Amino acid sequence: MLKRVLFLSLILTGLLIAEEDASKEIKEDVKKVEKKVSSSSGNTQTGCGLGNAVFSAPNSAVIYALQATTNNTFGLQTFGISSGTLGCQKTRFVMDTRTQEFVASNMDSLSKDISRGSGESLDTLLELLAIQNTEEFKAKLQENYLKIYTSQKVQMNEVLDNISTL
Repeated sequence: MLKRVLFLSLILTGLLIAEEDASKEIKEDVKKVEKKVSSSSGNTQTGCGLGNAVFSAPNSAVIYALQATTNNTFGLQTFGISSGTLGCQKTRFVMDTRTQEFVASNMDSLSKDISRGSGESLDTLLELLAIQNTEEFKAKLQENYLKIYTSQKVQMNEVLDNISTL
């Protein structure tokens, strides 16, 4: 199953480059992979990507480790984040890949830091966003925490979009 999902994800990548050349059968297989990816339960530990699609349940430390290892080994999480595939969603505003990867990889610690108004992950985010008045922005983020983290299942793109609207 893992080999088939990996093979189909590579096909998906090729389809994004030259979709008109893909055969009907391949398109059906890609739709199956996309359906599996979109139905896989996201988590705030490892974010989106191939690892999350392949190892979708049950959530445990071992599964999280497999997800993270798969995402890092194949390097497709970056592709998913920037293209809106592999269970990742694109943000509504232009954001560099480093910031997207950072937020996706640090959802829990960033949530805690924003709720406190301080912390290492929050400082790193503000540096990546090139925020000049960091103390004022930290206070604004803390004050609007519930507008940024709208649910327990909030995704990276939603967090960044919500921050951009403050």
